[in-house]
Amino acid sequence: MIKEICSLPNLGYLHTELPESLFKRLLEEAENAEKDNDKILCGLTEGKEHVPLHYNITKELEEELNKFVLSCAYDFCKIYDYPWTHPLGREPLNLTNLTNWINVQKQGEYIRTHMHDGIISYTTWLKIPNVDQKDQASFWFDYNGIIGNMMHHEIKLNQKFVGNLLVFPSALEHTVYPFYNSSENRISISGNIGYETKGK
Repeated sequence: MIKEICSLPNLGYLHTELPESLFKRLLEEAENAEKDNDKILCGLTEGKEHVPLHYNITKELEEELNKFVLSCAYDFCKIYDYPWTHPLGREPLNLTNLTNWINVQKQGEYIRTHMHDGIISYTTWLKIPNVDQKDQASFWFDYNGIIGNMMHHEIKLNQKFVGNLLVFPSALEHTVYPFYNSSENRISISGNIGYETKGK
């Protein structure tokens, strides 16, 4: 009698690390973003309480970040044969970076369940407060299983995750939960990638 476990294919996410030199420069800028960089207003943050604020990244550093993130996005597409890079059976479209922003999260702050604009998105963590496990923040993906049930995938944001970067489909819903018992900021950078449509 043959008994075989057959898992149906699905999308996941790509987990990698920032290059050390890029990580150090991003962290230096992000730690000073509250006083040096322009604030970004969006529907998740404007007029809301207990929500992390978003800030711009300087152009020169953003260009280097874009180059690395874009290479990771293409790797993601190859791994999963991501269908939205092959719209309507046509030749694959080139990808381009759309937006990036710095997130500065203080204890007790959170970002409700949401999705991003674009085709592919990313988040990378530059600073995570060193707190007890019960007080750690977490990052959750929420998605439907093949029979319609809600599935959750939790990523615990401890010190081991500093410098890590996740690439995932922009339409994949996710939630940023709060941390507690630390006066330090939790700092991350997120962004979106879309199609290069200029001239087409």
